Amino acid sequence: MFDLFMGGTGGPFGIGGYDEGLDPYELVFEEEPDEHRDMLMRLAACMPMYKCDTFEDTLESACYVCNIDVELLSPEDLDWLEEMYEEEE
Repeated sequence: MFDLFMGGTGGPFGIGGYDEGLDPYELVFEEEPDEHRDMLMRLAACMPMYKCDTFEDTLESACYVCNIDVELLSPEDLDWLEEMYEEEE
């Protein structure tokens, strides 16, 4: 039976319609998660909650809470985080 509401013959469990594949709208995300970017975003989100007198103290506190080694951060990362820290003031 053709079902216009479900978009095919037999509805979602029949032939056609929305059951033609696991992802009928082809919303496949090929991009791998960027762990380094996620780490920076966690630090940036955590820094306002553990704000200290200086950027270095705030960064150290946020790294401790997020369980991130400060040595993993590049100079560019530190510059970006410092910009974020200054914008929050």
